[in-house]
Amino acid sequence: MEIISEYQKLKEKLKSHISDSEIDKELEYFETLLVEKSNQSLHNENMFKLISENIVDVVWVLDITTQQFTYVSPSVERLRGYTAEEILKLPASDSLSPESAKKVEESIKKTLPKFLENPFAEEIHYHEIEQPCKDGSIVLTETSTRYRFNPQNNHIEVVGVSQDISERKKTESAFWESELRFKNMFKFHNAIMLLVEHETGKILDANKAAEKFYDYSKNQLCSMLMSEINTISLEEILQECEKAVTEKRNYFIFTHKLANNEERIVEVHSSPIDFNKKRILFSIIYDITIRHNSEIQLQKYANELNQLNKDKDKFFSILAHDLKNPFSALLGFSDLLLQNLRIYNIEKIESQVKIIHKTAHKTYELLEDLLLWAKSQLGKLSFEPRKVSFNEICFEVISHLKTNADVKHISIRFLESERTTLVVDVEMFKTILRNLISNSIKFTNENGFINIFVEKDSENAIISVSDSGIGISLEKQRKLFDITQ
Repeated sequence: MEIISEYQKLKEKLKSHISDSEIDKELEYFETLLVEKSNQSLHNENMFKLISENIVDVVWVLDITTQQFTYVSPSVERLRGYTAEEILKLPASDSLSPESAKKVEESIKKTLPKFLENPFAEEIHYHEIEQPCKDGSIVLTETSTRYRFNPQNNHIEVVGVSQDISERKKTESAFWESELRFKNMFKFHNAIMLLVEHETGKILDANKAAEKFYDYSKNQLCSMLMSEINTISLEEILQECEKAVTEKRNYFIFTHKLANNEERIVEVHSSPIDFNKKRILFSIIYDITIRHNSEIQLQKYANELNQLNKDKDKFFSILAHDLKNPFSALLGFSDLLLQNLRIYNIEKIESQVKIIHKTAHKTYELLEDLLLWAKSQLGKLSFEPRKVSFNEICFEVISHLKTNADVKHISIRFLESERTTLVVDVEMFKTILRNLISNSIKFTNENGFINIFVEKDSENAIISVSDSGIGISLEKQRKLFDITQ
């Protein structure tokens, strides 16, 4: 709504000074471009929601400042019995058991300062937490979270994915009840399970689910090292195995290779157990390829949506920048004419009207250039370089801006005696040159000057625009080509 409001103001201001019917056609075309830009942004947002609302795990976004969820996927109802709308109305603390709330609070104290020191690290944190359900029961979930900045309100948010691990925990606990039960469960359980010798990485045993997943027989698997199905080196695998044995870590994300060389992203939970009088690693493996790819796709659409918003803001910034000066001249001369209409003679009035007409005409041409630029941002304008005379383009751009320069008594000098031929996209080149000269006029004091000159060699030409203005600080120079600044 804010974008449309700004556009309507611009439209009315333009119509109040230029009544040419062609302007209406250009404004109508501008409206079409704006709608297409909005539709493109909406498409990416819809794709983001489509993925998050159709995966089994619960995707959520928490505003740390307000301690309120700003988004929860519909799958939360299957997990906890609450609808997404009900969760959004509750404080975040209601989604955790008291013990888990303390655990999360301690984690935030440790991890948030690291994020503030390096917001681009995108470190992912994993926790096992208890969450109350609508029926009064408790569900045990595993959450993967990361921090991010919300550019709309500058708040820090936590983006998380939660999955129910109650059954997995029950499965892991059941193994300890008896060795016989363990053997039977290991053999026939639907989860992929391996027994691994942590000193060598040798696979000691594999269940039927592992045979089916990797497409190797049990005998084949038991003759292999973990490095033969894992994409990382044996040395790295043994280091991770040691962490699992010493219980410093029991959760891993790896890429495993199947018999047909297909690679799958897996989540491995490894714990040390005593089996046949030997200390080994018991690993439960989950194929998370679909979930992993969905998270990547979610991030991709989120980044594209953010970039589209930046592009939209940049477009309106450029639009306001390029149209402000011509409209200032139009308003200034028309106000002067209105105030002195009964004082000026016909020659003076005619002179003022000519200036207004010339400025309006140049502003119309400027608007056409901006619309061409808008087309290029939507990918509808191809780059069409051709040979042109730089002298002619330069004089044309100077003539467009001469009225603004004359108001401040600034002289614009083109210091080139020879005719210079360039190979450029004319409209793009004029837009760049116009912006450079316009900025020089804006930041040059009265009675100043602007010089334009060309340095040539056999292949290239360096075009410089210098002025007697205030210059640009070193800090601002570093931000010149940053679209977010």
